[in-house]
Amino acid sequence: MTCLVVGPSGSGKTYLIKRLKHCCENGFTNCQGLTFATIPTIGTNLINVKLSTKRSEVTLTEVGGKMGPIWKNYYQGTTALMFVIDLANRQQVSASCVQLMDVLAAEPLNGCNVLVVLNKCDQPMTMSRLELENMIRLDEIVSNCRQKVSVLEVSAVSGTGLQQVAQWLDINTHDHIT
Repeated sequence: MTCLVVGPSGSGKTYLIKRLKHCCENGFTNCQGLTFATIPTIGTNLINVKLSTKRSEVTLTEVGGKMGPIWKNYYQGTTALMFVIDLANRQQVSASCVQLMDVLAAEPLNGCNVLVVLNKCDQPMTMSRLELENMIRLDEIVSNCRQKVSVLEVSAVSGTGLQQVAQWLDINTHDHIT
């Protein structure tokens, strides 16, 4: 199974999926204090994550934020998608909303399970979830789209929320793994 991972540049997609892979392999209690070097993704990153001992791997396909205009080329056959928003970058939030609405309006993603990851929730001066929800009217976006949408607050750096992301992947990719 593949889960597409998209979002604006600098939202922390690469760090998130690298950290998620490490935590899934080594246990979430052994996941503290690690850092990973990342560079902006030009193109795609493919990372296989083993979610549990009973299941095969899920491939997280990250498409770089600068490649937003061609994300649609990766939608066909997608059954799970993570959209990452940087809560610490207030200037980028409105652009993130426009990108999210484009993703949710894409015909090939009808019925796709979507996880909106509110990343960097532990950073200083970060936007609260309530601020974000009010600013972009997230509840209206979610209630008017054709997908099942979940929202999680995460810090890829501290590991906060990563176990919930893994659980979401486990639940929302389960029927599609062979």
